[in-house]
Amino acid sequence: MELIFKLQQKTLFWILIILFASLPIILPLTQNGYFQSQDGQWAVIRLAEMNREVKDMQIPPRWSDFLNHGVGYPLFQFTYPFPYYIGEIIHIFGAGLIDSVKTVFLLSVVLSGIFMFYLGKKINGSLAGTIAAILYIYAPFHIVDLYVRGSIGESVAFVLFPLIFLLTLNLVTSPKLSNILLLSLSFSALVLTHNILALLFFPFWIAFIFVAVRMYSEDLKHYILSYFLPSILLGLGLSAYFWIPAILEKKYIALSIIPLADKTANFLNLSSFINSPWSYNSPSFQLGWVHLTLFIVEIVIFFLLKGLEGKKLIYIGIYTAISILVAIFMMTPLSILIWKLPLLSSIDFPWRLMPLLVFFMSIQSVYLVEKKAARIFTLILLILSFFLVGNFARPVSYISTNDSYYETNDATTTSADELMPVFVREKTANRPQNKVDILIGNGNINNPIYNSFSLRFDADLKSQTKIGINTVYFPGWVIYSNGQKIDPDYSNSHGLMTFDLPPGNFQINAQFTRTPVRLYADIISLVSIILASGMGLYTLAIVLKRRI
Repeated sequence: MELIFKLQQKTLFWILIILFASLPIILPLTQNGYFQSQDGQWAVIRLAEMNREVKDMQIPPRWSDFLNHGVGYPLFQFTYPFPYYIGEIIHIFGAGLIDSVKTVFLLSVVLSGIFMFYLGKKINGSLAGTIAAILYIYAPFHIVDLYVRGSIGESVAFVLFPLIFLLTLNLVTSPKLSNILLLSLSFSALVLTHNILALLFFPFWIAFIFVAVRMYSEDLKHYILSYFLPSILLGLGLSAYFWIPAILEKKYIALSIIPLADKTANFLNLSSFINSPWSYNSPSFQLGWVHLTLFIVEIVIFFLLKGLEGKKLIYIGIYTAISILVAIFMMTPLSILIWKLPLLSSIDFPWRLMPLLVFFMSIQSVYLVEKKAARIFTLILLILSFFLVGNFARPVSYISTNDSYYETNDATTTSADELMPVFVREKTANRPQNKVDILIGNGNINNPIYNSFSLRFDADLKSQTKIGINTVYFPGWVIYSNGQKIDPDYSNSHGLMTFDLPPGNFQINAQFTRTPVRLYADIISLVSIILASGMGLYTLAIVLKRRI
């Protein structure tokens, strides 16, 4: 027990160093107001919408009725929801919308450093883990995601990369049910955090699984079939409700027709990694002179050390070197043919691989502890970086706004309206005064009641009447008149739903329901949740039994 306590004290010492090193990065997040960035304000607006949908018990949240000027669009069917789940939990416990989003960003920095520490510690000890963690959180593109791009999805993904790799190693060294469950939960969280990064991460992770098994065992087939395949399948099952409809129903949104950007204009040159000026108008892709200098030192150490202790460092060195080269290659124009492959062809920005490049370069820093001179040199550079990083880890400006500003903002929260249903030929410019209008004919609309995914009203009609619901049509919307299903017309330029009724009294119900694709995907996720819950309860029972 005394030995365990001492070990915990040592670990706490290193974590405190990482927390202290994080201060220049996270202090701007503690300032009053919100910070100006490319996408950061959209995160608060999306959280406000997530809050509305959760209050309405729209489970899982998919249709955002308040946004797109009140005529709605399928935001969370295609936009990663997990960071907003976290933000919503923080908001439920009393934080405002702005503070909830800032807290998610802050936690993403701290946790990314802590999990990178544990990963580096697992590979080559606490000092190696601390160096890797500081380099990870100080990486220029990590700061770009925070204060230039304001990308909440990519910022949270920085947390999950080292966590998944750490749990992968844990599953190899301790193949038990709890580690299978934790790995599957982490993988599903990544899919729900940033689906594009999850897709790019997946082949690198599969390669790492093979490397991890070879580091500790020769029984590759047993580990893959018995432990990792179940983890991957369960992770995919838990997140199926999101990624299956996002893929199969993408054909119904504008992004399936018009690319978000010209891929050929978003490749990087090798010089971009070395000298990409810092700018708040466009992302900088520089790797940083500290990181590049230490990367060169790492390579030299790897080739100078003829007798690396154990095979795991050799495997890690080869794996990270290849991964770094592949990531860089994929971001250059030389890889254009690969980006035409299925799934990859839908990614418009090859530089999406930057977070992965930062991740692999940080892992490779575990070699810096192998030579005393390198340790001293690294320490000097990290101390210098601590004082210099504040020049970049700051927003261009702060915005004096409150939560109501974001709660009442009803834009589409996308850069090019790429999630707009394809049935919309002309975007609605202004918020309609009414949710339901009589377009042609005589009559009255009474008692309209609606929330984020349903609408109910009474219609007292004196003549043949065309009724318009000021909601954009998207597959899943169904309308019932006195219990009878009617098919809406959405051929108008705005893609809004209309339908005709004869004279009489009618009770109208409109509901955003599950299409067959969504229904099957939800069932897969529900079964996976039940399975994961059973695994968790079984693991808990074993732990309690041992304590008794």
